[in-house]
This record gives sequence, C-alpha cells and structure tokens, in this order.
Amino acid sequence: YMYLPFQLSSQCKVYRDFSFCTTRPRGDTTTEVHFKTNIRLRSEVKYRFHFEGFNWGMNQPVSVVVVGAAGLQWDRLNDMEYFGWPDGWDSKTSVCYCKGVERVTQYFSSDGCVTIAFHSRAFLNIGVGVTAWLVVHDFGSTHQLTATW
Repeated sequence: YMYLPFQLSSQCKVYRDFSFCTTRPRGDTTTEVHFKTNIRLRSEVKYRFHFEGFNWGMNQPVSVVVVGAAGLQWDRLNDMEYFGWPDGWDSKTSVCYCKGVERVTQYFSSDGCVTIAFHSRAFLNIGVGVTAWLVVHDFGSTHQLTATW
C-alpha cells in the first residue's frame, strides 16, 4: 500500500441528463447549435460535460466530451497558449467521438457565460442529452447549474 498525506477525493456534483436539445424545425438548415450555461466568466468553476444522442441530419450518433475552467484570471476559453502555456495545451478539451457532431468550440457569450457551439453540416431532428460534472476541490461543486439551447 502507499500512504498519501492528502485528500484523494472531494465534494462534487453530477447532473445526469439535466438538459436536452430541442428538435429543430422541419427544413431547418442550421449548421451550429449553441449550449449556454450559467457558468460565469471568472467564476472559478471547473466543468466536464458529456453530450450523448443522435443527429438524424447526419444519420450519426453524438458523443462529445467538453472540459474547461472559468478561471479568475482568464477571459478566454481554450486559449491557454495566449496565457503562456505550451502550444497545443487545449487540443483535447473538446473531443468528438462520433460523426454526429463534426467540431465543437467553447466561448464566453456576450453576457459572460460559458457557451459551447456544436458544428455540423446538418442538425435536423437532433436528440442530445447532457450530463455535467462540476468537480475538483470545490471549484464548482456548489454551483447550481442551469443551461439553455
């Protein structure tokens, strides 16, 4: 065994299937869908979202994991190179495991909330549920998460 003189776990909050994307109108040619949270700029909330479902517009499943932090000193998401971190540091903060979503970006909305944009050639009748983990030594575990599509 190994003695570790520090706490290995801390409080966290899991929101299982807490939000679902609404069906796009028939004939909708949308190529982006935005998921806006109430995680504010410089709130010190660290997060992990897992989006699961199906995009009938692409006839493909959706499985996307997005991680990030709304740190006190940062006014950008996924741009750690700007703050002096090594090149490519953020390359795996948004991962698309299936072809239902082709690309994902994160940004702060005009009112300072973490927003995640999904990009694909078509989003006709997309059905996606979201699970969120707010963890890491109380950086977000007490945050009451809400979101809109």
